[in-house]
Amino acid sequence: MTDGVTIIVELNVKPEIAETFFSGVQALLEVTATHKGFRNIIAVRHKEDSNRMIFVESWDSEEDFNTYTNWRIERGDMSIIMDAVTVPPKVDVWPTSVAAARRDASIANGVDALSA
Repeated sequence: MTDGVTIIVELNVKPEIAETFFSGVQALLEVTATHKGFRNIIAVRHKEDSNRMIFVESWDSEEDFNTYTNWRIERGDMSIIMDAVTVPPKVDVWPTSVAAARRDASIANGVDALSA
């Protein structure tokens, strides 16, 4: 498996509909997870500007992400999102992984993989 690609999508949601919009995000992500090339996604809100959020997504390829995005456009979902935001979403593509870390069972049990 390749490194894939990381996509970051930033949205600035209109204050008057923010809570309604955010309450629907989980259902949106569950549908996203069914698409070819999808790996994972997390949606987070900004600490100080609670109407601002980002999706951090991992896909097998940028092509898979673009196919998924085009599907959302064809369904009309992107029109709904455009009506919900104050400015167009910002999409950044990050194709090159530099380094990674995660907490796994060996670290959790006090075993450092580098010194083991």
